[in-house]
Amino acid sequence: MRIRHQRDFYIPKGAICVRDRASSAVAYIYTSRRKRPAAVVFQGKAQKPAWDYSFLSDADRTKRVGGFFKAIQRIEQGRVANRAERKAWQHPYKPGDVFSTCWGYDQTNREYYECTEVRGKHLIVRQIASGYVETQWLAGKAVPMPGQYVGEATRVLAQQSGFRAPKNGQWASFDKPTIIAGVPTYDAQHVSSYA
Repeated sequence: MRIRHQRDFYIPKGAICVRDRASSAVAYIYTSRRKRPAAVVFQGKAQKPAWDYSFLSDADRTKRVGGFFKAIQRIEQGRVANRAERKAWQHPYKPGDVFSTCWGYDQTNREYYECTEVRGKHLIVRQIASGYVETQWLAGKAVPMPGQYVGEATRVLAQQSGFRAPKNGQWASFDKPTIIAGVPTYDAQHVSSYA
């Protein structure tokens, strides 16, 4: 069984708590056993300290703690902005859009998915077949075959660059087609196999 220390374990006795009013950062300042200024700092609800250092002077400690507070403020402001941006984002996907995955170790696997329905921020997708042409030994080019379904319909969360594929958890990114004479065509993509 692992021992899980709480935050109090890392805070020296007699340390003075200094909280940043603009973020979740907390510093505990104290004097080390060697009679040097020291500080241990935490971010948010973390139980382990971000760092625990001793310094040559009080000014060095104040500067380092202030820098930590500013860094945490920037991080938390960025998180708030990213969260708001993700919440406001509306996906451009529509039924008929094709997405592809690329994954594998020692080989390149490709899977294609077609959006069959849009429900709010979610897409209903189905895996589709791919056309394959061998260009060399155990390698070739693959293209998606929209409308030729090989998998069941699955609901996925649409994100800015695609979605997480339901079959294997790999990232499926949007394949933008080239329209030729009103027909969407897709670029051939490299695939390889070892068996």
